[in-house]
Amino acid sequence: MQIDIYYRNIERSESLESFILEKINSALDEGMRTQEGTFLTVRVEKERERMDNRKPNFSCEILLKPANRRSVTKIRKVDEDFHKAVHHAALSLRGVKSRKRDMRKQIARRSAYQAKRDLPNLYEDWVA
Repeated sequence: MQIDIYYRNIERSESLESFILEKINSALDEGMRTQEGTFLTVRVEKERERMDNRKPNFSCEILLKPANRRSVTKIRKVDEDFHKAVHHAALSLRGVKSRKRDMRKQIARRSAYQAKRDLPNLYEDWVA
């Protein structure tokens, strides 16, 4: 897995980078972290739209492109606290991955049920 972190209007530091990587790695499962060809992009920025006398807003945007899928997952969270924005984005990433996993399990269960229902009843064939 390749993880790229981009900073905009924020000074890059090792502590910020380690915090971001820790949150992202805790949100992803082991299979996703070890998968080759998966790209994860994290963009953190200090938004400048607000006035100077107010607190700034921080945004964290996560783009996840799995190797074996064509879809891209995009998550964007905004907060007045940098750490909260990153934390909420990582939690949302975990939630999105679990919902997609649950949806795939449901589809597999449904198709297994359909296949089981479509099988001929061997007992009736034997009795007849």
